[in-house]
Amino acid sequence: MTRRYKSPVFNPRSKKPFSISRTKLELFLRCARCFYLNQRLGIKFKDESYYSLNHAIDRLIKEGADRLRLAEEFNPLAAKYGVRAIPFDDPDIKKWLNPFEGLRFHHQPTNLVLFGAPDDVWMILRDTKTSIDYTELAVIDAKATSSKKQSVEESDFWESYKRQVEFYGWLLEKQDPPFAVSKTSYFIYANTRPGQAYDNASNLSLDFELKLIPHLGNTDWIEPVVVAIKECLMSGSLPQANNNCWICKYRARAAKIETKIRP
Repeated sequence: MTRRYKSPVFNPRSKKPFSISRTKLELFLRCARCFYLNQRLGIKFKDESYYSLNHAIDRLIKEGADRLRLAEEFNPLAAKYGVRAIPFDDPDIKKWLNPFEGLRFHHQPTNLVLFGAPDDVWMILRDTKTSIDYTELAVIDAKATSSKKQSVEESDFWESYKRQVEFYGWLLEKQDPPFAVSKTSYFIYANTRPGQAYDNASNLSLDFELKLIPHLGNTDWIEPVVVAIKECLMSGSLPQANNNCWICKYRARAAKIETKIRP
């Protein structure tokens, strides 16, 4: 059963820190009005990001990573792409990877607590065969799809995916004590193999091909966005609608039609 909880609404008079998740930060970037309606006025939106297949793939990848983490073994997919990496072990790793807890950072200037949960964190190892000393940590995010396009590059990924791993890396850097975090994050891209057919047997399965796609990120955008989020929350006015937001376009079109049919 999927865990659900009631999201708190921002109170401009409160002195308590207010939590902003990675998905709410992305909502703000997509549409400030929808963000304000949700976080300031408490109007709920359907979570578009929840896909059962994606979460099933995430779970399998995380279970495999936990076995490697316990044994301090190299990730075979990373090794295939020339990356020497072991899943990072830390007393708080389970908390970091839990979407209801995650990596957290209290941004003092805005009194906002930013949080998010990566799919995994790797130690990128020094270029020796014997040492397991690591130089940096790298954020890992898994994406599952069924695409006929078998050749996939970083440029094919949505900008929101790239911001996602950049945000997680920023949170890692803000931990106390801070971690050395690689500017390069990695996507584990799971795509169904072509030519699969259902043979009417009792079991139905899909075979996925895994690829490792690096992303060289930039976190300079995050601090200004956090400040803008706080300014939006403190405002007593509804932000302008975003012409590219499908929710805003739907609401505007529905309101226009409703005025024509009212008695």
